[in-house]
Amino acid sequence: PEIWSWHISQMGQNLKRACRLRSTTFSLMGIPELRVHLYPGGRDVSHGSRCSLFLKGPPNFLVDARLWYGEEMITLEQCCLGQGRGIPHFKPPPGAKAVH
Repeated sequence: PEIWSWHISQMGQNLKRACRLRSTTFSLMGIPELRVHLYPGGRDVSHGSRCSLFLKGPPNFLVDARLWYGEEMITLEQCCLGQGRGIPHFKPPPGAKAVH
């Protein structure tokens, strides 16, 4: 399987809720226009100070994918990515503090 990674060092320590970081657009396994959205301080629906991570892409593909953030992982099976799929409740990175 192909692997794509995104190393985020510019994120900083103060993570505001609902602030989004977007990856550059990339392609994997012949699927174009993929993008990762990370909300380091979480979205409005996130529990506590947990971050949110989503994979978005074209609506006409069904994909199987694994998303890792730190040591947490989610498996997406047969997902249509048009609206984005992921998890709103990942643990925050070590040492990070959410600002609400």
